[in-house]
Amino acid sequence: MSEDVSPLGARLRACRRLAGLSQEELAERSGVSVRTISNLERGRARQPYPGTRHRLADALGLRDEARAEFLAAGRRQDPAGAAVGAGYWGDARRPAGGGPSVRPRHLPAPVPAFVGRRDQLAALSRVLCRPAAAAAIAVISGSPGVGKTALALRWAHDASGRFPDGQLYVDLRGYGPGQPVTAADALAGLLRALGMAGLDIPDGTGERAAAYRSLLAGRHVLVVLDNASGPAQVRPLLPGTGECAALVTSRDALAGLVAREGASRLELDLLPLEEAVDLLRELIGARVIADPRAAAALASYCSRLPLALRVAAELAVAHPLVPLARLAGQLADLRDRLNVLDAGGDELTAVQSVLSWSDRHLDAAAARGFRLLGQHPGPDFDGYAAAALTGATFEDACRLLDRLARAYLIHSSGPGRYGMHDLLRAYAREHAAAARPAGGGTADHDEGRRAALTRLFDYYLRTTAAAMDTLFAARRHQWSHAVPAGLSPDVSDPVPAGAWLDAELGNLVAAAAQMAEDGWPGHAARLACAVFPYLEGALATEAITIHGHALRASRRAGDSAAEATALGNLGYVFLQQGRYQQAASHLRQAVTLFRQAGDRSGEAMALGNLAVIDRRRGRYLLAAERQSQALTLTRQAGDHWGEALTLTRLGSAERHLGRYQQALGHLQQALSVSRRIGDPLSEAEALTRLGVVERDLGRYQQAADHHELAIALFRHGNDLAGEAEARDGLGELSLAMGQPERALLQHAAARKLAEQTGCLDEQARAHHGLACAHQAAGTDEQAQPHFEEAIRLYSRLGAPQASQIRRRPGPADGNGTRPLALRKPGRQGQAAPPSS
Repeated sequence: MSEDVSPLGARLRACRRLAGLSQEELAERSGVSVRTISNLERGRARQPYPGTRHRLADALGLRDEARAEFLAAGRRQDPAGAAVGAGYWGDARRPAGGGPSVRPRHLPAPVPAFVGRRDQLAALSRVLCRPAAAAAIAVISGSPGVGKTALALRWAHDASGRFPDGQLYVDLRGYGPGQPVTAADALAGLLRALGMAGLDIPDGTGERAAAYRSLLAGRHVLVVLDNASGPAQVRPLLPGTGECAALVTSRDALAGLVAREGASRLELDLLPLEEAVDLLRELIGARVIADPRAAAALASYCSRLPLALRVAAELAVAHPLVPLARLAGQLADLRDRLNVLDAGGDELTAVQSVLSWSDRHLDAAAARGFRLLGQHPGPDFDGYAAAALTGATFEDACRLLDRLARAYLIHSSGPGRYGMHDLLRAYAREHAAAARPAGGGTADHDEGRRAALTRLFDYYLRTTAAAMDTLFAARRHQWSHAVPAGLSPDVSDPVPAGAWLDAELGNLVAAAAQMAEDGWPGHAARLACAVFPYLEGALATEAITIHGHALRASRRAGDSAAEATALGNLGYVFLQQGRYQQAASHLRQAVTLFRQAGDRSGEAMALGNLAVIDRRRGRYLLAAERQSQALTLTRQAGDHWGEALTLTRLGSAERHLGRYQQALGHLQQALSVSRRIGDPLSEAEALTRLGVVERDLGRYQQAADHHELAIALFRHGNDLAGEAEARDGLGELSLAMGQPERALLQHAAARKLAEQTGCLDEQARAHHGLACAHQAAGTDEQAQPHFEEAIRLYSRLGAPQASQIRRRPGPADGNGTRPLALRKPGRQGQAAPPSS
């Protein structure tokens, strides 16, 4: 990727993903072709025309500073410029005066052919658009299929201009066949949507809710909470200030929200007969006008439920030569028979009768496909997932999805993706057993269901591994278990590989849970292992969930090797979050199990991560000893990627001990191994640490060359955390060379990058660098807040730099040692002098 393109490509991809848009959706909004967007993100397009940049910025909803930075990225030539990497979506935690850089636009598309509900729309406007000290809350409650979500989305789209800072949407899945989304998990997604890095997201529900309310303070944001199961699920997700509003849908009346939070409840009833007929007219056309009495009868037999009306309308459209009166008579007969079996005679019976009527008009393949799609554990699915469940070809699966969508049995959730109403999903699952072949029993049905889910889980495992092979080729050995052959999309290019993982993340989490709980422990372990590099860092919440499922499944199955891997992966995620005690506990258990299993590569990785904790807490000699042990193990295992990583870490530990020549030798070996295996990110990491040692030895030009090449490699690989570390190193070098202004620019860029990734130690290092640079530049009043923030962050991590800064506030890198300008290197084997 050329250096004049990579800033725009990285920003474009990050902003698009944060806005929840696929490349196709962005192309539709902007008028820029999908090919151009793809080429820009991959670095295959050169300087885009100004009009292209402006159209993309408009479509992404970028404003103010974020817009200016995005437009400038397309013009910029200097890879070491101050603003490069200064925030691909800006500082979303900034107070409202500055405005958020990217405003989330998460609303699904409104339901087509929406009619009526004028009074209800007006009532929502009166509640949600009034000035108030606290956030306005409206609850739409009603029976299944009555149109709660359709009403909420119609109002939200119409009122979006009143909430210029964004619209958030969460399907809480309160009444689906699976478990509802927990408030904690929902908050993790909302916090990320508002710009919080994954590693910054707190653990507990209360802490996440507090952070969420803080991020919303002063902003005008609409929060749509769809399909809630009860007040406890909703309460932590409510904004806390009057500039925001929350719109909640639920089958439950949510009386607790009305009583405690002052929510206004709108009980949604059946459509009036006139509006029900209007909906049929929109969906069917002239036949309703030609026979209004039959249309009214059809609407009545559907109990005037919008969901039932849409399904019935599609049947009428599919049989254009059959009079509406005859279709209404068929539905009336079927409903009477069902009423005999279910004396309730309520709206749910009407839905059952309409669905049963629709089911009977499907051909056998479509009916079977509908029932199998109801087994899908995740929020939505595409043609490949449908093909896996049904055992069909991709083309046949796409035709099936189109057929079911036209029958309103599934609905579009994005380009090429579909969801299923929870009522329809429940119906599909309930009737799957009833539709088993003649002579087949429950065991036959269960076997068929298990075979379908096994194919689906094979698909997710296979495609995840293929995408990771593309994105992290040098680490392929970590998930090199045999994967089942079968149909998958082409993920051989980084852009579609990343896009597939982004789109399927919710399904992978749901699939991991079902794999672990319902008897696929091997799949759960292998999926967690394969997806690990994608999740680490920015998606810490999902990483903990998936690896937690793998850990429980492996323990139940008695698979100690899989248990060790899950423990090691969890330990690394906790390490990245700065939760060192939990990390060390998991990693020590992993070391024991890997050693018992004879897995030298796994033992080395767990030992190396324990050594990282030692180094960050100032136990440099123990860190070096553990890294030396890990290095021996990686070489015995023939793990070249692990060898490069361990050599880099060993060099860093030795540098802390003042063993500069040993550090230099190990880092040069790491550089050589990284280049031999073709891993540019490992190379960049070695270059970054090498630059610090070269600076310590007074070789400023070599240090600068190493840092600048590392920055270019990190940016090429879109590794924000690595780039932050390299920029901090370049900032410290600039200060050592007497260039505080340049140091300020580099540390400011590093700070924003570190905040995006949630890397606390690099945030602390950047703040300390800013403080020292301000001090050197003579702007002491600006230095003090950065000193204080560095001390706070280092104290939170339990790192020795906190006390060092308190004793002697002066320039120091994040590893706790002074630049050469303020100290002399120690003798071989002697610890460096006390640092700040």
